[in-house]
Amino acid sequence: MKNPIKNQGGSALAYVLIFSVIIMVLVVGLLTVAQSGISFTQQTVESRQAYIDAKSVIEYGKIEINDRGKWLEVENGILEDLYDQLAAAIAAKESTTAIQSAIDAQIQKIHDYMTATFYIGGTAGNVVTTVCEISDEAAALGVLTVTEESDPDSTNVQKLNYIFDIQTQNLRRSLDYQTSLNYTQPEYNDDGTITEPTFNCSDALATQIKKEGSKLACVIQKEGNEKEAFDSSGKSLTMTKTDLNLAVGKDKDNPNAAKFDWIQGYTLNLTAKNLCFVAPFPTNDVYQAEFNVTATDTIRIKKDYIQNNNDVSKTCTFEAQNIVFDGDLTLNNNANLKIKCKNLWIKGDINIDSSGGTESLLEIEAENIYIGDYTNNSGGSITVGDKSQLNWKCTNNILIRGDLSLLTNSNAPVNYLTAKNISIGTTSNPVDLKVKNATRVIWDCENFWLHGDMTTITSSSYQEFNNIVYFQAGNINLSDKCTLKINGKTDSINQIFVDGIIPKESNDYTLSIKNFQLFMCKGGFGLNFNSDLDLEADFVQIVGDLSLSYTGNIAFKTDYLDVQGKTSIYRTNNQVLIDGLSNLKVRFAGGYEQTNSTGIIKKADVTIFGGDIFKFGGDGVSSATLNVASDAIYVDTIAMSFTQYWAAKTVGLNYTGKNGISMTDLSLKNEMYWKPENTTYTIKAGKYNLVSGNFPTGKDGKMLYEIEPSTYNPPTWTNLNIPFISPQEPSVSGSSAGGTVSGGFISNGSEKYY
Repeated sequence: MKNPIKNQGGSALAYVLIFSVIIMVLVVGLLTVAQSGISFTQQTVESRQAYIDAKSVIEYGKIEINDRGKWLEVENGILEDLYDQLAAAIAAKESTTAIQSAIDAQIQKIHDYMTATFYIGGTAGNVVTTVCEISDEAAALGVLTVTEESDPDSTNVQKLNYIFDIQTQNLRRSLDYQTSLNYTQPEYNDDGTITEPTFNCSDALATQIKKEGSKLACVIQKEGNEKEAFDSSGKSLTMTKTDLNLAVGKDKDNPNAAKFDWIQGYTLNLTAKNLCFVAPFPTNDVYQAEFNVTATDTIRIKKDYIQNNNDVSKTCTFEAQNIVFDGDLTLNNNANLKIKCKNLWIKGDINIDSSGGTESLLEIEAENIYIGDYTNNSGGSITVGDKSQLNWKCTNNILIRGDLSLLTNSNAPVNYLTAKNISIGTTSNPVDLKVKNATRVIWDCENFWLHGDMTTITSSSYQEFNNIVYFQAGNINLSDKCTLKINGKTDSINQIFVDGIIPKESNDYTLSIKNFQLFMCKGGFGLNFNSDLDLEADFVQIVGDLSLSYTGNIAFKTDYLDVQGKTSIYRTNNQVLIDGLSNLKVRFAGGYEQTNSTGIIKKADVTIFGGDIFKFGGDGVSSATLNVASDAIYVDTIAMSFTQYWAAKTVGLNYTGKNGISMTDLSLKNEMYWKPENTTYTIKAGKYNLVSGNFPTGKDGKMLYEIEPSTYNPPTWTNLNIPFISPQEPSVSGSSAGGTVSGGFISNGSEKYY
């Protein structure tokens, strides 16, 4: 019996050994796994700490970048003040040496400070609490370098990009950062305006044009008693003296008896070196008369010019290098006047406004046209009456100091104003541009400044602006059946700035604004009954309210629409379309209300409804439609309100992805209640991923109130961050302004981590 017992003991020992080995293997394995876990946890902690260290260096550098931007704003203001002093000194014809030296020093100061290298130090592993500025590059944990580059898209060397690079070093992890700041330095621009000629009439030879029986004679009084006379032949009086300066109407023997006689039906052909009309042009006995006046240098008309020949087949002409009207220019019935010169000054008003309809024409060909006395701050208003016409062709500047009233009340003839720059009014003297009834105006210019409001009056006026690069105006007040078209220049960066679009009178307006980089309305934008809008611009910003009621076709074609005021779309007759060019971003920041109308948003990356309320509904289930094709939609309002109808499970708010087919992410800031019938459901606040359909449809056959959303994250919005173009507005020589100071713009560029 002992042997079996002994064998069993040996067997038990074997089992014990086997179990022991298994346990030892398990223990070693567990220890290895534990060690691996400890190692992994340690690596994770160290990796996160390395990222925090690197990010702390970057954030400290960003503080320095922001401080430099703030410093630049202050120093740029100092530079602008210096340029203003330079402009004042030039206008006053004072020495500019000291001011120019101060400007050069300030520019160098800005360059040195903005481009200085900045070293960031600290204790590795505890950078958060030890980060600081140091002066030793070798010990630095991060180095901020700045590159100053001229803008490659601009020929203006004063337009700079500061490129900021932060590169980390001496850390366990590398994390670098880059951003930029755009800076257009201020500069003084000599506006190139031509000084008004100083031809002295008192030095010119006295010249009388007078009746002698049934004829006319022109008599030049020379030295002593010497005279030279020219008699009329047939019905013409012709005199050519290109070597003489003549004062027409002056009598040296009787200085107080200035006189200019005429006989109806006669023609004057007068040519000289310089001509000064000290007596007024005749207004009696001038029926069917023509005055053709030519000077190789200057024509000056000292008194008010009134043309009263009353025959559209007769045209008076003035031609010279420089022509100056010291007073008003008035064309009465059926009076045509053609002016051809290099520089034209009309220092009084232009009146083509005889009652009963004038059918007159003022035609001008010039390099520069100045209407008004800018030195004495007077004159410069223009009034064009029934069936009359302006036809101005100018290669450089048209400046109009006063009101411009185009009241031709007819679609023919058309008024044409062509120039490189057109400026109406001044900052200190805001004016009105009025276009009445069926008046038609074609503007053709690169840059247009209206310091004041544009108002259309009564019915069917038509304005068209072509080849616009820069457009600035106050409020644009619309009246019945008016048409306003503004077309940007081809292959150019074009921008529009207006204070407001206001439906002032009646309805049925037509607005077309095309080929612009930027359209900015600084106030409210409103259209009403049967009005149409076709607006194409890369960026559209409306600072005030957007109000559309009973409108016709409304179309925004853009990649950026930011309405900062309240948006109200009420009972429109046709759709309101917001169509993306490629990467549309839409924000209604001040609230959104839509009633009995159709809205469409297409090809949007993101659409944000902000403000106090999102309100949607109408008189019936299908009376309101809003189709939003956007990859992300935020209802970031305090409240949501829908007009619901019994047994209607959904409303006309439809959402899809950007392509109109895929799903979208719908985020709701606050919860709301939904009651299609007797049961009230709660639609929770949060983000509903990949949903589509009519609100409150969700996905997979579920409604939003049947889905648990993820956490709501507020939307981010990139504020308008493009350079505003600022062309030099022309000024008039002799005004207090002199040249102009432009520039001084600062804007942030993009940023990236790498």
